[in-house]
Amino acid sequence: MEGMKKFKEVILGGLVVIFAAGLIHWLARPERGIPLKVLPPPTPGPIIVHIIGEVQNPGVYPLPYDGRTNDAVIAAGGLTENANTIPINLAEKIRDGQKIIIPKKGAVSAGGESLSTEDQNTEATALLNLNTASQADLEKLPGIGSEKARQILSYREKNGAFTRIEEILKVTGIGDQIFDQIKHLIVAE
Repeated sequence: MEGMKKFKEVILGGLVVIFAAGLIHWLARPERGIPLKVLPPPTPGPIIVHIIGEVQNPGVYPLPYDGRTNDAVIAAGGLTENANTIPINLAEKIRDGQKIIIPKKGAVSAGGESLSTEDQNTEATALLNLNTASQADLEKLPGIGSEKARQILSYREKNGAFTRIEEILKVTGIGDQIFDQIKHLIVAE
């Protein structure tokens, strides 16, 4: 009988251990049915651009993160009657810290030539040819000073004519920001 008593105690002890383990597991389990709160992604803040030239109110303006050049023109009160929009892409996306220059009709173009009224109807006359531009011409481009102009000329001498305007990105010191400022002002012909 004593063997049977020990057997019952072992069985009862095992059941107590199993019950205790189940109770601990049940109490430690994560709660269910509590919904997660999903928040929308943060909206990027406004960006700041500087617009000058032939706009009603040149200055620095905050614009939406996904703004376009046209939004900057509107923020600056619109174009003046002397504005030359041929070399400007009004649909281009803008970026924080960008400087936008709206040129004047009849003003000296990026290539250094004076634009006549007839020439203003043809976009190509307002563009600077990277393959024929002088250092002085290159220095008139936004973001291009004398050192970068020399580097462009040096690159052209070593590698030959530019076949695409994007090749200017291979010139030391010319990055995406400068390229974005000048791509609408240059050609490679």
